[in-house]
Amino acid sequence: MKKGIVIGVIFVILVMMISCSKKSQPAEPVEPTPTATNTPYHEFLGACGSQGTAEGELTSIDAIAVDNTNNIYIYDRSTRYINKFNNGFIYQFRWGTSLNGNGLIGISSNITCDSGNNVYLTEFDKHRVTKFDSAGNILDYWGELGSGNGQFDTPDGLICYGTDRMKVVDIMNKRVQTFDLEGNYISQFSLFVTGDPVTNYHSGIVVDSSGNFYVLNYSNKCIKKFDSSGNFIKKWGESSYNPGGMPQPTFIAIYGNSLFVTDFTREIIIAFDLDGNFKYEIRGYTEGGTYKTLSDPNALAVDSSGNIYVSESDTGVRRIVKLSGTLSYE
Repeated sequence: MKKGIVIGVIFVILVMMISCSKKSQPAEPVEPTPTATNTPYHEFLGACGSQGTAEGELTSIDAIAVDNTNNIYIYDRSTRYINKFNNGFIYQFRWGTSLNGNGLIGISSNITCDSGNNVYLTEFDKHRVTKFDSAGNILDYWGELGSGNGQFDTPDGLICYGTDRMKVVDIMNKRVQTFDLEGNYISQFSLFVTGDPVTNYHSGIVVDSSGNFYVLNYSNKCIKKFDSSGNFIKKWGESSYNPGGMPQPTFIAIYGNSLFVTDFTREIIIAFDLDGNFKYEIRGYTEGGTYKTLSDPNALAVDSSGNIYVSESDTGVRRIVKLSGTLSYE
């Protein structure tokens, strides 16, 4: 009898041990759902240009502009040509060797288009803005060295906005000047903000749908935001390799509620919202089914559909890459 009881007790204990063992086993691992923490990229839509000095070739890409029909204008500092490609990435022509007796195109790092597809270029060695039609014919130019109204000391970034307005970043005078599209001076505002160091150089400028302006301060690795009257609102940015850090910012562009900045050192495009909050970093794109990292990105532009145009200048490569406005993840 006792033997039977002992056997029964042992059986119950074994059953309980097996049951507890099953309950303590970890659940089967579940494959995580991809989230926005993965590397973002924009789909490759095409490219134009190759390395060289012949027509359709590029050497030193310093600025990009896109007009209303998505024609692409590329300023090449080495050759001092403006190269035009159509929206199918086909080379059209270039100009810059003669400007109706006004000499060669000067040294520049910014180019833009107005709503009529005219092209504007700042020439910082000649301290002026030059206006062309879309066929490359010179229409006008204005500016000279100085600090008075309408004068420049190293003009750089420029933007056309509204129906008849342009703003130009005047680097050494530390200001932004406003003109109409015929070059008539209208107003200005200072780029100096309390706490700025002596070395304080600004470059690109963009405008949002509310009329606020954003100016890239490349020497101090930050973006400054001003209202439509030129009143300072805020600034953000740092020279670091942290998310949103920009040790060598080069160009700024805008689409909707996103600001885009190329950083040459980190080889990325950084996206912020309009209040300066970091959104994400674009490190590459897919071309032919293969993911590629950006290669020495520098010049930057965005078209009216939000597609991104960025220059690449790796060994043996000089081209403009067009990326879709839709963000995807690896």
